[in-house]
Amino acid sequence: MTSRHGILALIERAEGGPFFTYRQVGEAVGRSHDTIRYWVEQGNIDPPTHRMPLGDNGEKAWVWLFTQDDLEVIEAYSYIVHPGRPKNRKAS
Repeated sequence: MTSRHGILALIERAEGGPFFTYRQVGEAVGRSHDTIRYWVEQGNIDPPTHRMPLGDNGEKAWVWLFTQDDLEVIEAYSYIVHPGRPKNRKAS
């Protein structure tokens, strides 16, 4: 995540930054980007706070971006959630 290029570089120059995609957030906290999306869908974490249109017709395609503050909150949440599926425990 040290190299900032492409669309993220343009966004950061336009609006300040840094900003992170779902994939970059997943890599930063050691979880998959699908897990990050799941947490957002379930309401466990807030959705990304910024969005940027792609191409000339930005009404159809958007890139949703997390801020550094969002990343810190997600990182804290990832420490209290254990990866994997819940195990069925038999009553003894």
